[in-house]
Amino acid sequence: MSIIASELKLYAATVANDTTANGGAISGTEIVSGIKNNIWPDVSQAERATGSVKYRKLFIKVENADSLALTNARIFIETPTPGDDTVILMSGTPTDTQAEADDYTRFYGAGTLDADIIAEASTLAVNVENGNAATGANIFRDGDLIRVSDKATVDAVSGNTEFVRLASSGGVSWSGNRATLTLASGVTLANAYIASATRVASVLEVASIADSQAVWQRRTVPAGAASISGDKVIMAISGESS
Repeated sequence: MSIIASELKLYAATVANDTTANGGAISGTEIVSGIKNNIWPDVSQAERATGSVKYRKLFIKVENADSLALTNARIFIETPTPGDDTVILMSGTPTDTQAEADDYTRFYGAGTLDADIIAEASTLAVNVENGNAATGANIFRDGDLIRVSDKATVDAVSGNTEFVRLASSGGVSWSGNRATLTLASGVTLANAYIASATRVASVLEVASIADSQAVWQRRTVPAGAASISGDKVIMAISGESS
């Protein structure tokens, strides 16, 4: 037997608000994918005017009858938000709260390919949202595992997806909101990619999820953000059965 997608569940933390007590232990409330406001509340007009930074904690839980663990787990932002806001990921602990998460500095997020690239390329340029470059969240770091995909959706049959490792030294250089990513020695991309269809994400790696894994999402709304209907972020998880 192996773990199937329906056995990977998302659960809310015990506290979900905008205080330092936000977060904590896992609750019994399942977060159902694709439901409006399943993690984030709507952004008010006042919040758009002044800007805000908010946190929400969730748990990836394996519910498998054979008690299998998800190994080599990879957690990532599959598609950035279409709005002016940005959402990044942080690794959490079983009980940490916003008071602790506010001090975390290792962030994971996604951007879009800057220019078309050919198969066997060893470098690629990625455009990130405001606040996610070197002077902000810095979502790409030397040695990161990254995901490159031109699939229309994370589970689409057609299209290409691959995970590759950045160089441990000199793997990332920044020019404004554009990151130039250099792959590890001897590593090249297996596929060609068109910029307009390709997302590139840094990947949060977890060796094994036997029960649950805590993950924080941090949403930043810049002051003066435009109103948008249907704003969303897509987070995805992949891995292997133990």
